[in-house]
Amino acid sequence: MLSPLIQKIETRFHLSDYDRKALHQLSARLVRVMAHRDLIEEGKASDHITFIRSGFACRYRILPDGGRAIIAYLVPGDTCDLYAPLLGRMDHAVATVTRCDVAVVSRQDLGMLTSDHPAIAGALHITDLVDEAISREWLVSMGRRSAEKQIAHLLCELLARLQVVGLATSDSYEFPITQADLADAAGLSVVHTNRVLQTLRAEGLIVLRNKTLFVPDLNRLHTFSDFDTRYLHLPQNLYSAERRRIISGVARLQ
Repeated sequence: MLSPLIQKIETRFHLSDYDRKALHQLSARLVRVMAHRDLIEEGKASDHITFIRSGFACRYRILPDGGRAIIAYLVPGDTCDLYAPLLGRMDHAVATVTRCDVAVVSRQDLGMLTSDHPAIAGALHITDLVDEAISREWLVSMGRRSAEKQIAHLLCELLARLQVVGLATSDSYEFPITQADLADAAGLSVVHTNRVLQTLRAEGLIVLRNKTLFVPDLNRLHTFSDFDTRYLHLPQNLYSAERRRIISGVARLQ
């Protein structure tokens, strides 16, 4: 049930067979949710945790004028509300972008699991820290990158994140996100977003066909968008004994 999450964790942190088995055996309820449905409403609190198993979802806020701001995209393996109860209630909403399968786990069950398996607790904490790093990079894009570079950077990011869970090739992935969804994530109008995509296509940086994104030259797209994978904290000396010791220590403090 939690296979994408396990894949995501093991990209950055080594799990023992004991820990991996415990995650596989964690009781979860599979729910299929149609596109454009709220998974979690703003201002609500729940006694369960939702993991994306398939499909795309997003974090969003509705502005006073009715406009929507997408503040994060969620892909398989991502968690919707891991630490929300620490703040009381959700300060944003989470909705499906496409049809999604989600795994729902009770907070009590996950709490018992992480208590018995500090390595899992540490690994989940790392995934949350990476999500924060992604949010910081989005702020940089919104504030300092041109519209073309901002969209191109997001396309590079989604490719890298989907590769982690085996849902992208080296240069392509399923791309069901609409121009309206892209516009709400980039803070642009739909018309401007359309012009940006047309520019990226005309420059030969991307190809969009049948809801699939192809990147003819990934290095060129990376260079154009100033994309650097370091903020995603992908494998690089991730499995050292010293790092595992630090992570386990952090987990005991949670």
